[in-house]
Amino acid sequence: MLKKISNTVFFSLIISISCYELELNSSMLKSWPFTCDIANCPSAISQCINQCSGEISCKSCITSRDPLCAMCANDIFSQNSLITIDKQDYFHCIYENNIHQTNVCQIYCKGNAKLVGKCKKLQTSGTSVCLCYNLFNGNAYKTIYGNRQVFSVARSLRKNNFAVGFTNGSINIFDNYGQYDRSIIVSTSESSIVEKITYFSDPYNQFLDIGATGTFGTRFFSEWGFPIGDISFTSIPGKAVTFYSNYIAYGASSVIYIHRLHQGSYYISPDFILRGHTNVVFCLLTMPNGDLISGSSDNTIKVWDSENGVLKKTLIGHTGVVSSLILLEDGNIASGSWDRSIRIWNTNTGVQLKMISTLHDNIIRSIALLPDGKIATASDDKTIKIWDKDLGTLTKTLNGHTNYIMDLAVNSFDYLISVSLDNTIRMWN
Repeated sequence: MLKKISNTVFFSLIISISCYELELNSSMLKSWPFTCDIANCPSAISQCINQCSGEISCKSCITSRDPLCAMCANDIFSQNSLITIDKQDYFHCIYENNIHQTNVCQIYCKGNAKLVGKCKKLQTSGTSVCLCYNLFNGNAYKTIYGNRQVFSVARSLRKNNFAVGFTNGSINIFDNYGQYDRSIIVSTSESSIVEKITYFSDPYNQFLDIGATGTFGTRFFSEWGFPIGDISFTSIPGKAVTFYSNYIAYGASSVIYIHRLHQGSYYISPDFILRGHTNVVFCLLTMPNGDLISGSSDNTIKVWDSENGVLKKTLIGHTGVVSSLILLEDGNIASGSWDRSIRIWNTNTGVQLKMISTLHDNIIRSIALLPDGKIATASDDKTIKIWDKDLGTLTKTLNGHTNYIMDLAVNSFDYLISVSLDNTIRMWN
């Protein structure tokens, strides 16, 4: 009798341990590499790539082909399939050079209203993630005519609009289809040029604000145009302004000022004054890790630690003004220059990865990352050129502007917006 009881206790203990281990590993058992590798799930995913759009549609498509794939469909779009790198969530590509992995990435992107998915390594971590793209054909969508030269453009990340700056000290806000919404008077001087605009959000009150810099200095406003302070304390003209989650940075001549946003106070002295450039700062870019990148008419690019203002690296290669900087989808950056070249850099190592010598007949004013991963360049030769950055080849030239093209941006509806001294704003599909 005692032996029988002992055996019962022993087997109960084994079962309890097994259930506990199963519970610990349940998150692994529910992840897509396990659930999408059963029954006809790989075939179902492959068939649905070109037949679904949106999460509900893609889940339904996969499940309709094999009901056993319902858990697979749910797991692809589960938060558990995402990894966070530099405060951004990515779908994790677990397997290298695997057709099933590629198809899962594709279906994930189709479910998120994108057309193409590719597994690529991020330069910041070396992790392979799924990057999603849309197509961009470069067809002219709309031309907005005005009576003033247009100098700058910026898109809102949180609202469906974009802002353009003029040479009369004003900013106009348009919705993403190019319908005029409202104006902001930055400077009452008719000769004031709004050289650069940035959208930002105060982390303490969550209001969307607009920063502008130009011949008037640097100022920022509420989204409805109410001044909420002048953070420049200087009349030195600026050409660059940018925003990160907790700081604003702007250039004044060769110096960069960083202001952290403190609760209830905008009228603050700069936390850091960055000195290192020997000529005017033309462009600024914030990185996902908080680093600040600056480009200057001293032909250099500098990488700064925004936490302490320390210069981390100087990138040398351009032979003309560094006029524009953009973050690429893999974590590298691209720079455009008056030397008519695009250069791609790894900011961790400071190494130049690629140089594209463009076919522009004049300087490059601005560059932009397009929805399909290509790079657009705007020039004083009145054209926009589209470049395959992987191959370094020209794929298309956009014509229409009749004067210098000063700035480019891609709005949240994936339209390319170009602004020019010909008094027009053009939108490209």
